[in-house]
Amino acid sequence: MPPSELSTLIGQLFVFGPAGASFDTSLAEALDARITGGLILFARNCPNAARVKALIEQAQARAHRPLWVMIDQEGGRVRRLKEPEFALPSARVLAEL
Repeated sequence: MPPSELSTLIGQLFVFGPAGASFDTSLAEALDARITGGLILFARNCPNAARVKALIEQAQARAHRPLWVMIDQEGGRVRRLKEPEFALPSARVLAEL
């Protein structure tokens, strides 16, 4: 049975944290059930930028609506993407500007 429009709209309020860096069945099921409006990425999802890009592209292709994609990339001690091109100043440095 397809999800109702109401349950789809409610699902847009939730984000899904994938278990790893690859598109898997649990993520596919969440997208198919329309119970997620986005992805939140943590260190376990970010071995490198290419894997993150692939994961997001696969999820977007499977989603019924565009997904929000979030990552905790504060700079300083919290850096999920380690490549130099993603280096951001720490929150302390930004606050001092």
